[in-house]
Amino acid sequence: MGREFECDVGASPDYVRKELRDWGEWLYDVHWLAYDEDRWLNRMALAAESEWGDLDAIGSDFEELLVARATVRVMVYEGRKKDGGTVGVANRLAEYVGEFQGNRGTRTC
Repeated sequence: MGREFECDVGASPDYVRKELRDWGEWLYDVHWLAYDEDRWLNRMALAAESEWGDLDAIGSDFEELLVARATVRVMVYEGRKKDGGTVGVANRLAEYVGEFQGNRGTRTC
Protein backbone atom coordinates (compact mmCIF):
# COMPACT_ATOMS: atom_id res chain seq x y z
CA MET A 1 0.00 0.00 0.00
CA GLY A 2 2.89 2.37 0.71
CA ARG A 3 3.99 2.13 -2.90
CA GLU A 4 0.57 3.40 -3.97
CA PHE A 5 1.50 6.59 -2.11
CA GLU A 6 4.84 6.72 -3.98
CA CYS A 7 6.80 5.59 -0.94
CA ASP A 8 9.49 3.00 -0.41
CA VAL A 9 8.40 0.41 2.12
CA GLY A 10 10.53 -0.89 4.95
CA ALA A 11 9.24 -3.70 7.10
CA SER A 12 10.27 -6.71 9.06
CA PRO A 13 10.20 -9.93 7.05
CA ASP A 14 7.95 -11.19 9.85
CA TYR A 15 5.22 -8.79 8.67
CA VAL A 16 5.64 -8.20 4.94
CA ARG A 17 6.70 -10.51 2.12
CA LYS A 18 9.95 -9.59 0.36
CA GLU A 19 8.30 -8.70 -2.96
CA LEU A 20 6.10 -6.14 -1.17
CA ARG A 21 8.90 -4.25 0.60
CA ASP A 22 12.06 -2.44 -0.43
CA TRP A 23 14.14 -3.35 2.64
CA GLY A 24 13.81 -4.71 6.15
CA GLU A 25 12.91 -3.13 9.44
CA TRP A 26 14.56 0.23 10.21
CA LEU A 27 13.66 2.06 13.43
CA TYR A 28 9.99 1.02 13.12
CA ASP A 29 8.29 -2.30 12.43
CA VAL A 30 6.82 -0.83 9.23
CA HIS A 31 7.62 2.52 7.65
CA TRP A 32 7.00 4.33 4.39
CA LEU A 33 9.64 6.78 3.17
CA ALA A 34 9.33 9.25 0.30
CA TYR A 35 12.41 10.52 -1.51
CA ASP A 36 12.92 13.45 -3.87
CA GLU A 37 14.33 13.10 -7.39
CA ASP A 38 17.91 13.14 -6.02
CA ARG A 39 17.04 10.32 -3.58
CA TRP A 40 17.18 12.62 -0.55
CA LEU A 41 14.73 11.61 2.13
CA ASN A 42 11.77 13.94 1.77
CA ARG A 43 9.31 12.66 4.38
CA MET A 44 8.20 9.69 6.41
CA ALA A 45 4.62 9.05 5.44
CA LEU A 46 4.00 6.28 7.97
CA ALA A 47 5.62 4.76 11.03
CA ALA A 48 4.00 1.73 12.63
CA GLU A 49 4.81 -0.35 15.69
CA SER A 50 3.21 -3.50 17.03
CA GLU A 51 3.56 -5.15 20.42
CA TRP A 52 1.85 -8.10 22.05
CA GLY A 53 3.43 -7.81 25.50
CA ASP A 54 2.33 -6.10 28.67
CA LEU A 55 1.79 -2.36 29.17
CA ASP A 56 5.50 -1.74 29.76
CA ALA A 57 6.43 -3.38 26.46
CA ILE A 58 3.64 -1.58 24.62
CA GLY A 59 4.68 1.72 26.19
CA SER A 60 8.28 1.22 25.11
CA ASP A 61 7.27 0.79 21.45
CA PHE A 62 4.77 3.62 21.76
CA GLU A 63 7.59 5.96 22.84
CA GLU A 64 9.20 5.37 19.44
CA LEU A 65 6.04 6.68 17.80
CA LEU A 66 5.89 9.71 20.10
CA VAL A 67 9.16 10.96 18.68
CA ALA A 68 8.48 9.91 15.07
CA ARG A 69 8.07 12.72 12.58
CA ALA A 70 5.79 10.66 10.37
CA THR A 71 2.60 11.98 8.83
CA VAL A 72 0.73 8.92 10.14
CA ARG A 73 1.75 6.98 13.25
CA VAL A 74 0.13 3.62 13.99
CA MET A 75 0.27 1.47 17.11
CA VAL A 76 -1.09 -2.09 16.98
CA TYR A 77 -1.32 -3.97 20.26
CA GLU A 78 -3.38 -6.33 22.34
CA GLY A 79 -4.13 -5.13 25.84
CA ARG A 80 -3.81 -7.72 28.56
CA LYS A 81 -6.49 -8.10 31.20
CA LYS A 82 -4.07 -7.14 33.99
CA ASP A 83 -3.44 -3.82 32.19
CA GLY A 84 -7.15 -3.02 31.81
CA GLY A 85 -7.58 -4.76 28.47
CA THR A 86 -7.44 -3.03 25.11
CA VAL A 87 -9.46 -0.03 26.31
CA GLY A 88 -7.37 0.35 29.47
CA VAL A 89 -4.16 0.39 27.45
CA ALA A 90 -5.68 2.83 24.93
CA ASN A 91 -6.60 5.18 27.78
CA ARG A 92 -3.08 4.99 29.20
CA LEU A 93 -1.51 5.68 25.81
CA ALA A 94 -3.83 8.66 25.35
CA GLU A 95 -2.65 9.99 28.74
CA TYR A 96 0.92 9.43 27.61
CA VAL A 97 0.36 11.60 24.53
CA GLY A 98 -1.04 14.34 26.75
CA GLU A 99 1.94 14.15 29.09
CA PHE A 100 4.54 14.16 26.30
CA GLN A 101 6.12 17.60 26.04
CA GLY A 102 8.20 16.92 22.95
CA ASN A 103 5.64 18.42 20.58
CA ARG A 104 5.11 21.58 22.61
CA GLY A 105 8.48 23.19 22.04
CA THR A 106 9.28 23.15 25.75
CA ARG A 107 12.75 22.39 27.01
CA THR A 108 12.79 19.30 29.20
CA CYS A 109 16.52 18.71 29.71
